[in-house]
Amino acid sequence: MNTIPYILLTITIFNELDNENSWIARCNELGTSTFGDSFDEVAREIQDLILLHLNSLEETGERLAFFKENSIEIRNDVIPEYVESKPVRLNEYSRRYAQPLLQPA
Repeated sequence: MNTIPYILLTITIFNELDNENSWIARCNELGTSTFGDSFDEVAREIQDLILLHLNSLEETGERLAFFKENSIEIRNDVIPEYVESKPVRLNEYSRRYAQPLLQPA
C-alpha cells in the first residue's frame, strides 16, 4: 500500500452569537484564520488559506522549522479515511482531518 506524507490539522468554525451572519474559521495548528458571512464561505476559504500557508512554507524552505516550532508531526503511514467532526458547543464545530503534503520534507 502506497503512502504519502501528511499532517493532521484541526479546523474550528464558529458563529458570533450576537451576529448570525458572522462566521470565523481557524486552523489551530497553523494559526490561519478567516471570517465571512456563512459557514460554507469560511469552510471553503480556510481550506484555500491552509494550502497557501503550506505552499508558502515550502517555497521559503521554512516548513520543517515551522512544523517543529508548532509541534506538527509529518506522518508517513496510510492516510486515515475517517474524518472526525463534532460540535464543540452552540454555534461551534471542530473537524480534524489529514492534509497530504505533495512534496516530502
